[in-house]
Amino acid sequence: MTYDDWIYLNAGDEVVVQRLGQPPLPGQIDEINEDATIFWVLLHCGRGRIMVYEHDGSVVMRAGHS
Repeated sequence: MTYDDWIYLNAGDEVVVQRLGQPPLPGQIDEINEDATIFWVLLHCGRGRIMVYEHDGSVVMRAGHS
């Protein structure tokens, strides 16, 4: 999904975040700001929470989609 598609994300959505040099990070959107430019993902398996924003280089996919 592209950055422009983030507006369709909601808290509770299951996503996978891919960051350069890291394994895929599956989790659930915990919080998302009003214009969907920044959101927090609560990672599965107690791995913490990460912030995702446009220029951090992350690729975001809905879980179960490519």
